[in-house]
Amino acid sequence: MQPPPRGPSAPPTGAGDDDPIVARIRAWARRPTAEETLALCDELARNTGLRGQHVEGLARAIQQRHAQHQAILVALGRLQLQVGKLSDAQQTLVAAGRLDPEARDPYRYLGEVLLRRGDAARAERMLEKAVDIEKRSAQSDQSSSDWLSRARALKPVQDAQGEGAVAADIAQQIAQGLRRSSLPPRSARPIEPVPFDDEPTHIGQVPENLRRMATPPVFETTDHEDDNLITNEIPALR
Repeated sequence: MQPPPRGPSAPPTGAGDDDPIVARIRAWARRPTAEETLALCDELARNTGLRGQHVEGLARAIQQRHAQHQAILVALGRLQLQVGKLSDAQQTLVAAGRLDPEARDPYRYLGEVLLRRGDAARAERMLEKAVDIEKRSAQSDQSSSDWLSRARALKPVQDAQGEGAVAADIAQQIAQGLRRSSLPPRSARPIEPVPFDDEPTHIGQVPENLRRMATPPVFETTDHEDDNLITNEIPALR
């Protein structure tokens, strides 16, 4: 006898409320306002149990509700970066940057994403833009300058050995204790290396045993009359 089909909002097998992160995201989905969404992203960024399958399911719900909210897209991009979903983070941060080309954060985190993917040259350009915006707006964030220095130091490696060598170098630095500057700065908890959930940019970049194949949970958000949000699809990278 075949089991009855599940509805579109039902979670996949193994992603039930016994997972506290899934339960927390489902609680948010009942009222996914902008304020609650930012609070959720901040909370998840500090949760050492966060994995790619959580962020993938959350990303779809956020993009449906808050595709025109730059701060939320940046927060989502940082979560995707944190769990190693680099291509997803890149697309999310590009979308955030398109909403306000003079905002600093999309350039800052896009530069980090590009460098972790091995493209030191493009990372340098993004980080130079972030630092320039900081200077013009009297902002101060040492992490932008730190990542810019790393990008410049690794450009010769990219020229001589390719993007794969850059990605491997940064991954090794992270494993050896490079400060995870993509996390909220007020978090004092020691940062542990997080396995990459993304597909590898280069052959051999991600060990096979670190790839997570779990199906992400589905989170269906609830509409509210007071939200009045305009949504569209996140543009794909060209």
